[in-house]
Parts: sequence; structure tokens; C-alpha cells
Amino acid sequence: MWAQSGGWGELASAPLHPRLADQVNALAFDALEEGLWAGTDGAVVAELVCPALERYCSVPASGPVVELWSLGEAAVSLSAYELAVHASGGAPRLAWADEVGDLAAMELEPRSTRVVLGRAGGGLTLFDLKLGKPVGTADTGGRGVVALCGPTGRGALVMGSSDGYISLLDPRSGYKAEQSLLAHSGGFAALDARGELVAAAGYVNRMGRLALDTYAKVFDVRMAPRMLSSVPFAAGPSLLRFHPRISGTLLLASASGVFTLADAQGMTAAAMYQVETEGDLLTAAAISSSGECLAFGGSGGYVHLWAHSHDPAVNQIRQVLTVPEPCTPLVSLSEADPLSLAPTYFPMDSTGLLSDVEPFESVAVGLPPRVVDAALLKSMRQSDFVGYIQNPHFQRGAPYSAATRAAAAQRNQRVQPRPGLRELEEARAERVRRRAAAGGVMLPGRYKRVRIKQQQGVRFEEFDFSYYNRTPFTGLENDLANCYTNALLQVLFFCPPMRDALMRHVPEPSAEFSLTCEMSLLFRMLATAASGTVCQAANLLRALRQNKEAAGLGLLEGVKGERAATDIEVEAKKERLLSKRVQSLSRFLLEALNKECVAGGRPSVADAVFGLVQRQRMQCLSRPNRPDQIKEARIFQVDLQYPPAKERPGGGTSGRGGTASNPASTASSPLGRPAAPPATPPALSLGSASAPGSPDAVAVKAAAAAAAVAAAAGTGGASRPSFAELLQGSLRVQSEMRAWFDEEVKYQYVRQTRVPRQLPTVLVINCGLQDREDLCWWQPYATAAEDSEGNPVVRRRPWLPAAIAVTADPDSWAVAVEQAGSADELLLMPAGAGSPGATAGDAAAAAQAAAAAGVPAGGSRIVYELTAVIAHIRDEDEVEEAAESGQEYEGHLVAHVKVPPTYFDAQQQSPAGSTPHALSRTPSETDARAAAGALGSSTVAGGGAPSAGSAPSTPRFTAVSPHEIASLLLPGAGAAAAAAAAAGSPSTAGSMGEGGGQQHAQQPAQQQELSSSEAEVIRQASDSLAAALIGGQSAHSTPPYSRPQRYNWMVFNDFHITPSMPEEPAELYGGQKAPCLLFYTQVEVVRRAAEVAPAQPVPVLTPEGFLALCRMPPLQGPKVRLHKPTFAPLLASELPQPGSLFALDAEFVAYSPPEKALLRGVEVEVRPSRLGLARVSVLRGQGAGKGTACIDDYIKGAEPVYDYLTKFSGLVPGDLDPSRSPHYLTTLKRAYLKLRHLVDCGAVFVGHGLKKDFRMINIVVPPSQIVDTVDLFHAKRSRKLSLRFLASYLLRASIQEHTHDSIEDAATALRLYDVYQQLVREGTFEAKLQGMYDWGKRFGWEPVIWKGGQPHPAPQAPPAAAYAAGPPPPGGHSSGHMQQQQQQGYSQQGRGPGGEGYHQQQQPQQRMMHHQGQHGPGGQRGMGRR
Repeated sequence: MWAQSGGWGELASAPLHPRLADQVNALAFDALEEGLWAGTDGAVVAELVCPALERYCSVPASGPVVELWSLGEAAVSLSAYELAVHASGGAPRLAWADEVGDLAAMELEPRSTRVVLGRAGGGLTLFDLKLGKPVGTADTGGRGVVALCGPTGRGALVMGSSDGYISLLDPRSGYKAEQSLLAHSGGFAALDARGELVAAAGYVNRMGRLALDTYAKVFDVRMAPRMLSSVPFAAGPSLLRFHPRISGTLLLASASGVFTLADAQGMTAAAMYQVETEGDLLTAAAISSSGECLAFGGSGGYVHLWAHSHDPAVNQIRQVLTVPEPCTPLVSLSEADPLSLAPTYFPMDSTGLLSDVEPFESVAVGLPPRVVDAALLKSMRQSDFVGYIQNPHFQRGAPYSAATRAAAAQRNQRVQPRPGLRELEEARAERVRRRAAAGGVMLPGRYKRVRIKQQQGVRFEEFDFSYYNRTPFTGLENDLANCYTNALLQVLFFCPPMRDALMRHVPEPSAEFSLTCEMSLLFRMLATAASGTVCQAANLLRALRQNKEAAGLGLLEGVKGERAATDIEVEAKKERLLSKRVQSLSRFLLEALNKECVAGGRPSVADAVFGLVQRQRMQCLSRPNRPDQIKEARIFQVDLQYPPAKERPGGGTSGRGGTASNPASTASSPLGRPAAPPATPPALSLGSASAPGSPDAVAVKAAAAAAAVAAAAGTGGASRPSFAELLQGSLRVQSEMRAWFDEEVKYQYVRQTRVPRQLPTVLVINCGLQDREDLCWWQPYATAAEDSEGNPVVRRRPWLPAAIAVTADPDSWAVAVEQAGSADELLLMPAGAGSPGATAGDAAAAAQAAAAAGVPAGGSRIVYELTAVIAHIRDEDEVEEAAESGQEYEGHLVAHVKVPPTYFDAQQQSPAGSTPHALSRTPSETDARAAAGALGSSTVAGGGAPSAGSAPSTPRFTAVSPHEIASLLLPGAGAAAAAAAAAGSPSTAGSMGEGGGQQHAQQPAQQQELSSSEAEVIRQASDSLAAALIGGQSAHSTPPYSRPQRYNWMVFNDFHITPSMPEEPAELYGGQKAPCLLFYTQVEVVRRAAEVAPAQPVPVLTPEGFLALCRMPPLQGPKVRLHKPTFAPLLASELPQPGSLFALDAEFVAYSPPEKALLRGVEVEVRPSRLGLARVSVLRGQGAGKGTACIDDYIKGAEPVYDYLTKFSGLVPGDLDPSRSPHYLTTLKRAYLKLRHLVDCGAVFVGHGLKKDFRMINIVVPPSQIVDTVDLFHAKRSRKLSLRFLASYLLRASIQEHTHDSIEDAATALRLYDVYQQLVREGTFEAKLQGMYDWGKRFGWEPVIWKGGQPHPAPQAPPAAAYAAGPPPPGGHSSGHMQQQQQQGYSQQGRGPGGEGYHQQQQPQQRMMHHQGQHGPGGQRGMGRR
């Protein structure tokens, strides 16, 4: 179409691609040829022939194109991560990748080959197109750059910043911002400059919301920037360009398609024109150098060419582009012609054709590509498309070819082939053999780190955590940032007084980042979760990340995307040693809990349980007549002090007497009586019930002998202080130094003394191991003995005692510590005096016994039992693998916890624990054997995980081998046996999984025979242990334990939980396991916890508090006008009751990108994107208001959003900003408490993919309260169906046309549940389900279109790869462009089952891509959910 009367008319309109619709972001007419360059949001740069708009070439870009410039013979394109130059026809000339990825604007430097690049995060980068590399940077004062234009008449560039300022940048002063002026308070929509004029269009704040200004502002920059005029444009200018031929003329265009050519002075009226966009928004505009052509780009992928004549010229000198003709085949064949007419090609050599190779046949493909050192790439220079690097070894005067020979090694480096599974196993087996030959110790599988390997096409909820946890307790995920806290959190959860206090804690909705509240909510999840499941401490870690003190102490891990692009500052402050980091975390966490309780006026739970009151005295030694200064202080952790390094056993001269056979018999006590010697356990007989020559008996004997020899050699032949002696010196600390005494004498030589005045309920001891050499103090005691048959054996007794007694006398500044193998040996009171049912007479008898034992009247004596140990694991296998791959290795933490019997009962009686898993697999025989972590191995990084189809219906359990029993009953023996087995059989050693497997090998010849009585002891222990671990039940029975008669020691390795023997906490495994924190609990508390059930959680909200929280004003304030409310809060008559039905759906945003690392040469996802709740909607599922929303909360984030995931969440920038959001905005704490109250009241939730939703919300819901339509409409051994497909097939409804909406999705799930109930009542559900799957297998899983009462397949969307735009989005394929409204704030209304509508408005300037397509497997959205 072309307009008459000399006006402007549309000459041509064409899409950039006939099938794909990607938004056009940038347009630029070619400066030499009759062509038009276009850049799209789908990462494509294309050139069109003018005026027909035929596609001339199309090349991919690294990301959405943000700007384009024509250089005459080439075009420069800019995306966030790359600057690229393409010649006419698309040939690449230059590509430069930016590491930061925040490039936002570009402008050519006048009379130069350099380009000025602006960054959204602030700063400028000068890039030389001739050299092909950056040549400088410039500072913008922290202002983000959104636009660059110019130059002006004086050669300066004009910069538009994100805060609405325009600044003049002079190249002569290094692009320093000399003069600035506020143009638009809400930011820029467009900016252009020509001569001495600068034109800008932007946003203003109207009634608390951003709106497009209806005036284009023109500024004069000849002297100082000043406003010249305002050009009115009622439609709202979102695009503007200066006319290249007519000075003072502006092209103004709106997103709705209206444009005009106006006078920059605003003096004359201009004609208005309308571009027919068919509902698309105009997103780009350009004017040709001749001024005869105008080009507009739309959000639907169309380009519109306007001109004022039917034959316009792009440039004054025309150079016509000719579209090449497609090549015609030499032989044209039709379908009717025989294939023999097709030409046949034969290779010149004898290699043959690739199609002749069999599917599994190996083919030699030559050498792998070369590898260039990254350090050398920095000095690379480029000439056209060839890069070259100067030889770094070249020296003048050196012999000929010396530099060539020196660089040969670097030149010949090639990419190493990725090792296969067989090569990895062989390398691992070789390391095992080397360590066994050197006398090393193998780490049992239960201590191996288990990682969830992210695999494409496998969803997180398919990972069977019960494979690693057959106990009734709940594990914690380890794929979150700062998840090293898991071990400490598990220990605190199993601390009875701590758990009871936090279970009774009522969270405060106003305290957003309260560690006490978050820990209380986490303990509720751990107490109520089902057996074998897993929780995550996401909310607690979120509160920890917001604590500045935690960041200052180095407790936080710097993860890419956490606070900035790389979070360098946080990573630099992080404590590098993991053991020291968890010790600092323990001290900080207890102090923070104490501060929060004191500030809130509540009793401090940390002080009551862990607080140790110290009495401190300072004596002035240089002025003895000065009175002593005495004060008190409170600490929560005791640091264990060691002797000097020169006194280490075997490492220097020890000043202690005694022999190794009695290393800690007596500890000198300031109280005047000797400390009790450590109890010697009865000798353990070793043997086997099998025949003396059987392989099992021989293996057990080898394990016991190897452990005995290693224990005897570990003492070093030198005496050592006992644990009681070290702790005694750590509790009573005395030091002399020069310090400030008082105002009168000032600095003097003083003596400081500290002793405990009040001992805590739980004594936390920081092991304080500075290096691996300090483990020499922890080596077990070894004594020579004989078994019942007179054979010599070596007895080992752990250095760490199971019980200690602390006697403190603050008046005499004395303290004494005793140790024993059990608390009964240390108790001074009669049996039963300290129990809950003790009488007054028992207490009096206890006091008399204490006085008789020498306890001072003002002092106290408390007996403690060891109840938990946090240990640092450094697996030698992983250390060697990390060294080979060049990766940093810090190890991981595990926790040994002595669990009271009542905790088993409480976990079994929890609401979630009473229901078996609905979506779990039954492990095979091998899986059941490996899952008993105390008996076998652990699988790391997904290796050895059970397959879905390999499990038998009834699992069988094999017998426990003597190797495994020896590793439990004899600490270190099983490890030695495994080492010996590994050294004896390479094939068996190589069969271990990544987690370290069980070894079966031949018995070495020179080993000591064991007696039959010793074998009988191991056989009985084997039977009892196997019965306790397996019990002959199904792997998913809840739980597989009977009530223990005494405490059970458990190992908590994140979500891998296994039982262990009491000697395990003191095991070191050759330095691969080092203790970090010890927890000793008063024996009275321990015995009370064995009889009294743990406290049950109190409700988080009262009914009145719940109603008040639902009616609380949004964060924007009560007077801010929002959009029409999308929900009506529950009434008092609608309060949730057990069984009340609600529909729920949630949307999420990403706060960080996925973290990836190289593991054994393969790039794996170490941590997925950290998602956070952004919107949650709850609908009534019954009553008169069925289908209407009662909760629709938008969640304000505590940190910047990395990705809004608009295609899957429906959220756009500004929706979560209190200053811009038109929605009901609240905090995560308030929204979480509402959902927690609904769960506690017994409400039943209906939704699609709720398992993923509840996991991301970080809340545990009993399976009986979940109705998931994913599982309702799912056939066994078949794929899961998406919500769109179910809605189109069963409801004949079309949903998610433009974007996802949580209210729409929840209402659809509720309607599907009604259909399910109706089909079940009619007895036609199975037939309907089978018919639906038959349809999908035949026609695909796209939404169904109904015509004439019959379903028809929807048109297939073209693959994204057809347009060189990369792989399809996670949700599926994009199909077509969606029409968008033109109005300033359009209203889109949808109807739910109840007939109630909701409204959603959107500003036209907010760019948003609308997609519809097939969802992935399981109907999952976003990150694998639908």
C-alpha cells in the first residue's frame, strides 16, 4: 500500500521468518547497499532486501540483540554477552564475548575504529574493531547505561542512565561525565541526538505508577544542557529518531503503531499515520540515510517499510542487493522414479561411507582438536578471521628453532577424551590399591558425600531419597548454597531441650529474617515429615544470608548470582577451612538466638541450654596491692586447648611420664583429688562361626589383625594427655600478659584467670584442630592382651570418652574434669536419684554423697554424656580426583547423634510419617543391600542409583558379610579389611561405585587366625545388627525399626542417614574424618529424654490471628490504589477445618543462575538455579464461593531477581517492587504462615504438580492432605500429562494462552478434580484415561481443539532450531505471536467455575513475550514442574 498526495504510505510488510515470531528489537538501514538489518529477541541477526523486504541472510547471535549499527560493508550487533560483526551476506568477521553479560548500549566513536559500549550495571568499555579487543574503560559514577547516541556538534557522546539523567561524555577527557540533567524521573523509553539537539522520551510517575510521558523533550547542548521545547504526542512516544536530511525534524512513534514527523521546536502541527500491526506492539524504528524510507519492527516479528514514493532509495547512491537463486539438483527425481537413478558417490580412498559403519562400530576420526592455554589467548591478535599468538619462548640471539622446540609441548596439547565409566573405575581401583599397599585406611560408604546429579529429562521429585534413608528421620538437601549447616541443624534438632523450646515458639509475622522463627519452622518440618523423605533449610539459609554479621564472619559462601554477578566480596570473606567455618557458625548461631530472645523480651533458649557463665579475675602482678578485678561473662562454646606442637607424640620430646598402656590414668586436679581414670572396656573376643578355613572367617581375621597392628602403631610410643586433662585446662584458663588494668595504673603486667561459675545443660566443645597433625592427640589407646584361647590380640579404646564429669568451684578458682566409659561410673548419686520420679530422700542422699566425695559447698559437679559429634570428612578418593581435575576440594560435614528412643516413637506418630510414600520405587536386592549405609556403600553423583524398572515386587535381603560387621564392631577393622580386599582383587575393587563400595577379595596369606569364640561374638552381633537395619520388611515400610531399648547412634550425612555403633564417633579413618564440635549433655536431661516424649509443636497462628493476617494491608500501604482485588479473604464462617478443600498454585522466580563445575572432565550442575516463591494463590474448593480466590499473595524478594521466568510464571519486572507493583504485595514470612496454618488445620489441597510447589515453598504437607491432578490422571509406566492438555481434553477449555496465571491454573485443577470424581462415580474413569492416552500417543500431546463435538489435533508448532535460535524453551516450543492490546492499561478477564472474574492490567511499555506450547514430561512447568 502507498499513500497518494505526496504523503507517507506503507510500501511493504513481511515477517523475518515465515513460521517463528520473535520480537524485533533493533533496526538499521545499510549505509552502502539497499538493505535493512534487523535484530530479534530470539537471538537472530537478519538482512532484508529493500524495498521488497526479501530475506537476504540470517545468522544466529549469542542472545537477544539490543542494538544494531551499519558500517557500510558490515553490520555491528550487540547483545548482553557478545559484540559481533557480520559482513553483507552474514559472513562473521568478529565476535567478542563479554564475561559480565550486562552490555546494554553501543555508539561509534567519531573518526575512529572504536566502539563505546555501555553497561547496565554501570561503566563504559572502549572496544577497538580493528584490534578486536577492549582497549579501555570509563567510569559512570555507578549509573547504569541504557542508551548512547551522538556525537554532538562538539564531538561529545550523549549517555542516558537508568535513573533518567542525560550526560555529556567528552572523548578528550576519557568519557568523563561533565554535565548532567534530569530528563525523565521514571527512566528513558528512547533517546537520540543530532547536531546540538538531544531528544528524549520516557516515563513519569503518576499517582504512584509509572506511565509514558505524552511529550518528547528536546534539549540544547551547545553550552550547558537545557530544555529547548516539549513536542506533544498524545499516543505516547516510545520510539524517536532525528531525520538525517531535514534538521530539526523528529520521527515520533508509539507502541500502538501511531507515528508522525514533527518539528523539534514544537511550533507546527504534523500529520499522523497508523501502522497496521494487527495487535503487535512497535518495538523498533529506523530512518534511511536518504530520508525516503521508514522502517518499523513489531513484537510479532514483522517489519513494516514506509515511504513517500513507490520507488524509494535507501541511500543517495543505490547499490542494489540481489537475492541468490537456490541451487537446482543435478538430477531431479520425483517420488515415482526409482532410487537407482540417484547419483552414487564413492570416496577417493578406501575408507568407505559413513552409512556403511555399523551402529556400535568404532571409527578412527583423527586427532582431537588442539587446546590453547588461556593465558596465551590474552595476547592473541587477529587478522580477518585468522588469529595468531607470538611465541612466548622466542629470545633474540637464541639458536635457531630453540623457541619452536620450547613451545612444542604447548602447541601439541589436545583435548583429552572424556573418560568412560570403565576408565573411571580402573583409575579409582588403582588409587585404592596404592593406598592399601601404603597401609592406608578406606573410608566407609556411609561417610561418602552423596550428590544429586542433575540430568536432563529427570525431574528432582523422581530422585528416591528413601534409597539413602531407611530410618524414620528426615534428611536435609545438600544442593543449596551454605548447606554445610545441615550437620549442625540436625544436632540442634536432636537436642531435647532445644527442640522442645523451639517447638513451643510462636513465629512472629513481622520478623521477616528471624533465625529463631525460621529454625522453629524447620524443626516442625523435620518432626512431621514422612520417613525417608527430605527437607531443605531454604528459608533459614535465606535469613542467614541477610545477616551482615554472618557475612562479616566469613560464614557465607559466595555463589554466582547471589548478590551480584560473581559475588566476589562474599567469596573473598569466606572462611576457607570448612571445619573452622562450622565452629564459627555454631558460636554465631547460638549468640544470635540469644540476642533475638533478649531483644524480644523472651526467655533465651540458647542461654538456658548452652550458656556457660564464666567468672573472670584480673590480677595486677606489678602492683600486688591493687584489688583484683572480677566480672562475669557468658559463652556458648569451649575451645579445646592442646599442648605445644613440640610435645606431639612422635613429633618431639614429650615432657610427660608414664607408659602407653595407661596413658590417662590420673589427671591432676586443683580440687585436691585425682580424676577418675578412663574406664577400660571389657576385652572383645573376635572370631567367626564359620569353618576356620572358610573365606568369611579368613576375611574377618585379616580385618581384625590389620586393625590391631594399625592401632598399635598409631600411639607413637609416647604418652599423651587424656581428654579430661585437655578439657580441664580449657575450662580453667590462666594467662599472663601486659594489658590495661584501670585508669590509675593504666597498662600493667597482669594475670587473667577464667573458671566456670554456672555449667550449661549442653556443653559445646570446639575441637580446635589447627591442622591434620593435631589428630595425633585423638589416636585411640592400644594395649596388648590375649583372647580366651590365649592368642595375642590388641585392644583399642577410644581417646574420646563417652562420659565426663565437671566439678567447678568458682570461689576457689578451681575446676576438675573426670572421664569414663559410661555415665554410671561417674555418678555420685544413688541409682534413680536423678530420674523424674526421684523422691526428696533420694535428693538428700545425693547431696550427702556429693559432700562425702569432696564437692565444695559453693561448687557443683555435673556428669555429661556424649550425645553428638560433628566431623569433617576429607575423602582421599575425592581429594585425588579434585587434584587431577584442578578443582578446589573442601570436604563435607557429617553428624553423629545419639538419638533417644522416644524420638523414634514421635517420628512414627507424626501426621506425615503415618502415610506411606505414594510416589516411590521399590529398590532391588542390590539397592536394599546398599541402602543399609552402616553395612555397605553409598552412591555418589547418581552413580548406582536404582533404575525404575529393575525392582522386584518383593525385595529380598541378603546376609551381611563379615567384612561389614567387622567395620561396625571393630572400629577400623572393616576399613582395613576393605583395603586388604582392594589390594587383592583389582576387578572387585574397580566395581565400587562413586560412593566407595564394598570390597570382596582374596585373603592375604600372612594373617592371624581367629578363634571360634571370637567368631561366635561377631556372628551374634551380625544377626542382631542385620535385624535392626533391615528387619525383613519392605524398604518403604514406616518405619523399619522397633522401639530401641537404649540410645541409637545415627550418622546424618545430609539426606543419607544410617545407624552406627557407639565407637564410631571417635573413629578417624586415617585422618579422613576429623572431629569439629562435641556436644555433651547432662545425664539427667539424657535420661529424662529417654522416658519423656518430645514436645509437640504449637499452632503458628490462632484463628483470629489467621484472619487478621489475611486482612493485613499490602506492603505498598493501605492508601495506595492497586488493581481490582483478585481475592476475597476468608470469613470467620469459612475458617479451615479438617478436610476443608482448597485449590493451590504457586509461581516462582530465579534468584541465581545454576552453578556448574567440571567433575572428572564432565560439566555437571553442582547447584541448580535457586528459586524463590513469587506468587501463591489459594482458591476455595467448596461452599458458595467455590472457585474464588481467598489468598493471592505476591512475595517481595529480599534480594534482586536474576530471572523472572516470565514465560512460566507470568511475572514481569516491577511486579515484586513495592514502589511499582499494582498487586497485593506481602512478605514471604506472612504468606508462609498462612499456608502453614492451613496445613496444620488439616486442609486438603488440590493442584497440578503440588509436590514441586510445596518443595519450593519449603513446607511439608502430609500426603493425605494432597490431591494432585498429575497423579489422578496418570497411567502406570506412562508419561505424566500437562495441565494444558488435560484442560483441553477433559474440560474443553483453553488455558495459558498468553502466559501462566496461578489463579487460572488452580481453578483448572479444581475443575479437573470435579471431573475425576464424576468419572469415578459413573465408573468410566479407566476408559476415559485409556482413551486420553491413546489419543496422545496417536496425535501428540498438544492441547486438543474441539470441532463439532470431536477432538482434533492442534497445528504443530515449528521447532525453534529451524530459525537458528537455539534449543526450545524448557516449557516446550513457541508457536505464533500473541496479539497484545494497544490501550494504556488493558483488562483481561477470565472466568472460573464460580463465575467470578479477575483482572490483570499491563503497561504497554513493559515488553513481555507470550508463548504457548507443549509442556515437558509430567506436565511440569517452569523448572521442570509444568
